[in-house]
Amino acid sequence: MKSLRTWHVTLTLVAVACGPDEEVYASDCADYDACDEQSGPQDNLCINEFMASNSWTTPDENGAYSDWIEIHNPNEETVSLTGLTITDDLTDPEKHILVDLEIEGGEYLLFWADGTEDAKDTHLPFKLDQGGESLGLFHADGSVIEALDYDTQATDFSASRIPDCSDLW
Repeated sequence: MKSLRTWHVTLTLVAVACGPDEEVYASDCADYDACDEQSGPQDNLCINEFMASNSWTTPDENGAYSDWIEIHNPNEETVSLTGLTITDDLTDPEKHILVDLEIEGGEYLLFWADGTEDAKDTHLPFKLDQGGESLGLFHADGSVIEALDYDTQATDFSASRIPDCSDLW
């Protein structure tokens, strides 16, 4: 008899600065014309999916099964990621600075949270905590593009937004 594996994800929406003098929740930003006018294509990027315990599901280019974070670009145009930062600790937004990376319009990019010491390209110097923690994507000036907290994750199950970049996990 097979046992049914269940999992639970709880995410917390974090307030972000949508415009110069305006703070709203990320889920509200798309609803405000002022936010759309003041934001650029990087502001539309989202942490679309992540897996905090990958034992056999998705291998990296070397065949290793590392934790991963998927960034989605819902824009029509290619967006440069150079200078953006990604972290698993919202108090340390500069944990990893992205260099020489772009993501084409409508595309996805996986970042491998494998704890690589001299991380470059799409490999990160940290691993995700299966027991729960935070994820963040920041502008070079430290302003938040997106930030979230997650609870305990089951092995080989990802948490994802459906549809892409929506508020539904």
